[in-house]
Formats: sequence, structure tokens, C-alpha cells
Amino acid sequence: MIDSKGKSPGRNGKLRVLIVEDSRYFYTLLEGLLRDIDARRFAVDWADSYADALKAMESRRYDVFLVDLFLGDSSGLELIREARKREIQTPSILITAEGGRDADVEAMRAGAFDYLDKEKIDAALLERTIRYAMEHARTLEKLREREEEIRLLLNSTAEAIVGVDLEGRCTFCNPSCTKLLGYGGEEELLGADVFDMIEVPGGDGESPFRVLRGGEGVHFDDGVVRRADGSVFPAECWAHPVRKNGVVIGGVVTFLDITERKRAEQEKDAMRAQLLHAQKMDAVGTLAGGVAHDFNNLLTTIHGVAELMRARIGDGDPACQDLDTILKAARRAASLTKQLLIFSRKQPIEFAPVDLNGIVDDMLKMLGRLIGEDIAVETDLEPELWAVSADSGNMEQVIMNLAVNARDAMPEGGSIRIRTCNVKLDAASSRAIPYSRPGAFVCLRVEDTGRGMERSLLPRIFEPYFTTKEVGRGAGLGLSVVYGIVKRHNGWINVESEPGRGSLFSIYLPASFEQVEDTTAQEVSLRDLKGGGERVLLVEDEGDVRRFAGRALRENGYVVFDAATAGEAAELFEREDGEFHLVFSDVVLTDRNGIQLVGQLRAVRPGLPVLLCSGYTDHKSQWKSIEEKGYPFLSKPYTLEELLTKVKTAIRDPR
Repeated sequence: MIDSKGKSPGRNGKLRVLIVEDSRYFYTLLEGLLRDIDARRFAVDWADSYADALKAMESRRYDVFLVDLFLGDSSGLELIREARKREIQTPSILITAEGGRDADVEAMRAGAFDYLDKEKIDAALLERTIRYAMEHARTLEKLREREEEIRLLLNSTAEAIVGVDLEGRCTFCNPSCTKLLGYGGEEELLGADVFDMIEVPGGDGESPFRVLRGGEGVHFDDGVVRRADGSVFPAECWAHPVRKNGVVIGGVVTFLDITERKRAEQEKDAMRAQLLHAQKMDAVGTLAGGVAHDFNNLLTTIHGVAELMRARIGDGDPACQDLDTILKAARRAASLTKQLLIFSRKQPIEFAPVDLNGIVDDMLKMLGRLIGEDIAVETDLEPELWAVSADSGNMEQVIMNLAVNARDAMPEGGSIRIRTCNVKLDAASSRAIPYSRPGAFVCLRVEDTGRGMERSLLPRIFEPYFTTKEVGRGAGLGLSVVYGIVKRHNGWINVESEPGRGSLFSIYLPASFEQVEDTTAQEVSLRDLKGGGERVLLVEDEGDVRRFAGRALRENGYVVFDAATAGEAAELFEREDGEFHLVFSDVVLTDRNGIQLVGQLRAVRPGLPVLLCSGYTDHKSQWKSIEEKGYPFLSKPYTLEELLTKVKTAIRDPR
């Protein structure tokens, strides 16, 4: 019996048969044979012409066609060909009175499943042929469904997939491939040399796909693929051989555009480099802070004693010139240690709303003397510039260091242009500026017409002690200090430079919308700073510094009791019944810190005026506690004037 399992049911669940026969006699014969097989299983329709048959076929409601070879003026073979052309997949069986090999071959070429000789046909042969045709049709349907699944998978993947022969010519490609390569369709790519379109940088010139011929696969993630228009993109590529009966007949090549991946990797590498750079700067900063502390104690003694000696002798004394040289060198050394501390983020910062335009204007005369007459200084300042929360002294240091750096890049003269402007960055615009983030910022730009720098040097210019200048032209700290100040002010700095085209430094600082206070410095003479017999308890563990500070205060009207440790100070305080106008103490002492000492003494005498000092400004100096308690603070190295000013102020306005 005919098994119609797997097919959709026809009328009343019967197998649907279309008999295409121009002879009623033969139609009746075939219908009778079907009834002999099983009349209940078949629903039979009859078409006696080519046109009627094609129309019925197009309805696609039949399970099998029985087609006569001759249809009047038409041919059953032509009908079967036309049905195939219209993608009608129902199996056709050719019925002919002219059997033989030629009829068999023609029927197969036309697309028929089989052919039957009218003279030899019977019910058993017809049943068997229809059954085989149905099974064949089901097999073909499964193959078509499988092919459709594969086609959908190939068309849906983002990877480009290409079939190639052993010469690398394209035999198949999916839509992603034509899209990535910029071709209009598969037909434009068929026959093209795929191996020639994909290159591996640094290769030996031979196609990396040559291994396919030997049956090996290949993978590389640094390929470059050329599009139809000649442009290229980075790609990750895979290739595997295709075998038939154990013999390699071609290959399948897959590649993926990795432009976004490369961009992400570059961004990741840049962030890693920034992190390593920041860690390196912090490590060097820690070392610099320790060195600066030792210098501060030495410089306090050197500069202070030289000042005392200079004050005792007249201007005509031969030693004056030597002392002035010592003082000048000490001031330069103090400036250097200050820059070390700023760079290492260990210098106390007093944040307040600051107008950068005002700082630039105030520094113009000084900059003119500093950089020389052969360099012009131009300004372009935003009239409505926002304020920034900053330490004004630090901002002066930034401008001065950038100006000196520009001067050294222009040995034959040139110009420096200082600009300020307001900048608002959103998420999109901040991605275009290195190190930036969204927000409102004030930008300070310093541009010169100097020699410029190679791009390869730019990542190193903020490293401490790195310099492109000749020996003796700088310590290599200027830009490192600028970097440290900017980072402490929660900003960032960008640099643009090319050889022969100068350099542009752009500093971005967060804007502050608080009111800027107008402050003016008042000149004070040393006579105004002298004491009137006030008693001072001096606590300093460095002997030379203690001797200088004690002598300076005594020679300027104060009564000084000095101690080397907190324990000695406590004993003096108790012995003198706490009768002191001021406790002047170093923070870092050998037995305990100065803050603890002051707390102990104030517990006995509340409101006792105090003044703390230190060459440290990191955790050792307890700077956070000093700020929180509001204690006056004097940073080493200090000059005679700074010492007397701080002492007088601390006694007059105790906190």
C-alpha cells in the first residue's frame, strides 16, 4: 500500500493525484489502476491540456503528478520542466507509450522522478512507483528544509563565510561577507581570489591559506582584509579544509571585522599606561617628599643663620657679598624643595575661589623679567572666566614653570601665548579629550613657538628629572611639579607638540561658582615684628634648627625656653607654672608628636597660643589634624621674616 505519512492530508485524508492525460481512455485506465490499489486512499483530478495542468499544478494541492508524454501540441516533458522552473516540488511520473533508454534519460533531465510504459503498467508497478516517488519527495523535502536552516544560519551570522577552491577562488559567500567587503551581491564575488584579499602583517608574502592544500587549518587575529573599494579593516580569520572522500577539494574561510575590538584594546592599553604612569609618579613623589624634609631642616639653618649674620654687618663689609650668595643659593634650594613637595603632593594646599585671569595679570611683570626681552608674552583671557577652587601659590607655580619651560624651548627668542576659557564637556565631547570627564571646567593654555618635541617623548615629559635640555639648563622637575599641582586640584593636562611647531599645554581645572575674595598683601618691616619680652616655649628635636630659632627670637625681643623633646617641654612647662605666651613646637619629635604635646599643655592651660612647624607635610606631620583643630602652622624652611610674622600673629590672634 502507498504510505502517505509525513504529507499533509488531502481531501478526506486521501493522497491527492493529478492525472495529466489528453486521452480519456488512458485517464480512465490510470484511474482504474488507482482504484484497484485502494480506492479509499486516492483523490484523483484530471487535466487534459498543458494549460489546465499547469494551472492545477500551481495550486500546490497535489501529492503526485502522473503526466503523459504527449499532450496534443505540447509535451509532458515541457510541462515538467516548467513546473520545476516555477519551483513546484511535487514529484512527477512520466507516462509514455514509447519506452526505452532515451525516454528514461529525457524524463530524468526534465525533472521527473521516473517514467512508466503504458504497455507494461499495472497496479503493482504503479503503486510501487508512486510509493518510491513519495519517499523520494519526503527525502528531498527534508534536504530542502536542512538547506534552508543552513542558509538561515549562514545569512544570520555576523561572521563573513566564504567557500573557496584550492586556488582560493570564491565558490560561495554569505550576505555578511558581501556586506563587509562592500560587494552588491554574491554574484560579484564568485570566482574572485579570496586569498588575495586577506593579508597578515609581517608575513613572508605567501598566502597564509597555503596550509589548506595540505589539509591543515589556520587561525590568526591580526589579519587585514581589503574591501571592494580598496579600503582595509582589521580582521580575525579562520580557515579549514573541505574534504571529499578524504581528499581536500577546497576550504571554508571565516573572518570577522575587529575594528571595535582593536579600538577597545587600544583604550584599555592607554588606561593601563595611565595607571602605571600615575603609580610611578606616586612612588617617586614619596621618595621626593622624604628628601625634601631633610633639605628643609638644613635650609632652615643655613638661610636663617646667614640672615642673622647679614643683619649684624653693614653693606660695606666684604662678607656681605658672600652672605648674599649663600642666601640666594638657599632660596633657590628652598624653591626646589618646595617644588619637590608640590610634585609629591606633600605640600599643604589652601583651597579658595581663585580668578586665574587675576593671577596671570599679576605675574606678567615677573614673567617678563624671568624669560627675557627676546620673548614676547601675549594673553588672551576670557572676560567672564569662571573661578576655580585652588591654591593661588600653586597656580602661580604652574604658570611660572610652563613659562620657563617655554623659554628654554626658544633659545633664539619667540613668543608665549597664555589663554583662558570656560569649557563645558558632555559625555560625548569628553571622550575626544584624553583624561577628561563631563562637567564645567576652566582651561588654561600656554603655547610657545619653540622647537617642539617628538611624539615619542610626550609620554615621559611629566616624569621627574626627565629633560630634553642640555646639562645645566634645568633639574627636570618643572613639568613634574605642574603635573602634581594639576592632579591635586582634581584636573588634568594635555600636551600637543611637533618638532619645529612649538608646544601647547592645556590645563583643565573644575570650575567653582563661589565668590572670589579680593586680597592685597601688606608690607611689614622687621622692626614691626619684634617682640616685647613675650615668653616662648620652643620645642625642636633638630639641634641646629633649635639653636637658630632660639637665637632669632631672642635677638628680636622674645624670652625663649628651648627643649629637644616633648618630655623636656612638659617638664619646663610645669617648672614655669605654664607661664608662656606661646608654645612653638615641631610636629615630629623623637618621643611623641607636637599635637599630642600641645593637647597636654592646653589641658592644663586652655587657650594657650600655639604654633606648629614641620619639614614634613604628609601623614607624619598630622596635617589633617592640624587643619581640623585650626592650629597655626609654619612650614620649613622658613625665613627670619616668616618666623617673626607667624610668632607675632599666633600670640596676637590665638586659635
